[in-house]
Amino acid sequence: MVSDVFIQSGERRKINARRHEINNLIIEPGGELYVPVKSRGWLLLNISGNVQIGGTITFRGCIATNGGRSITLPDGSEATFAHPQTALGGYGGDGGIGGFGGAVTGGKGAAGTVNYGGGGGGGAYASHGNPPAAISGDNAVEYRAGRKHSPGGNGGRNNASVHGGMIYIYAPTGNLDGSGGRIDLRGFDGANGINAPQTTGQQGGGGGGAPGGHGGYLIIRTATILVEPELLLEPGKGGHNGLRGGLHRANGTDGYRGDDGEQGLVDYY
Repeated sequence: MVSDVFIQSGERRKINARRHEINNLIIEPGGELYVPVKSRGWLLLNISGNVQIGGTITFRGCIATNGGRSITLPDGSEATFAHPQTALGGYGGDGGIGGFGGAVTGGKGAAGTVNYGGGGGGGAYASHGNPPAAISGDNAVEYRAGRKHSPGGNGGRNNASVHGGMIYIYAPTGNLDGSGGRIDLRGFDGANGINAPQTTGQQGGGGGGAPGGHGGYLIIRTATILVEPELLLEPGKGGHNGLRGGLHRANGTDGYRGDDGEQGLVDYY
């Protein structure tokens, strides 16, 4: 038997990301219906009656939908969504150049990806002592910083669950009253790049910031929208860059900030 879902003021109730059969959905002011972080599918609310959202529906921290996620609707059609793959982590900074006319090179910072910022290159070392020493800096690999001679900073790493989720409110014969309510599908901010250590010698490069999470996707299908709830679909900000290290901060470079995510979407049917 299909029953009502009633969320009282002050109540916070978990709901899994799948299809749910509901008569009437009522969320009082101060109540929240939320999908757990690290969920990966659609939340489909198949509602035969009316929808009243005075509190909050939250679906944040969704795992990236690489290749798209689909769900079959009660009418047999499908809804599909894929988070964009456009926001990238920032480059890691290059390590500082050593002596001997710059012939001893610092390590190169790595490029960022959709999951992390690039690591910073290691700083070079050169000495005119007896015997002279010349140690080039290590290049960074992925988010991992170059470790020699002066370590760089690691790139910021996101876990996979930084994006806004996907919700379909399917109530084709009912009314939606969202007075005072909101639906929160915001992306999380990206992880910050790590500062290179303050070691002696030439500087290691700073780590790049990770990309921000994308806003989610909301579809609303109702007979009538009496009052629309507040829709929070903003993306996360890119992670801050890590700073170059070294006591003198001479010629290494800071990492670069990660890209912001993309704004989420809403469709009405």
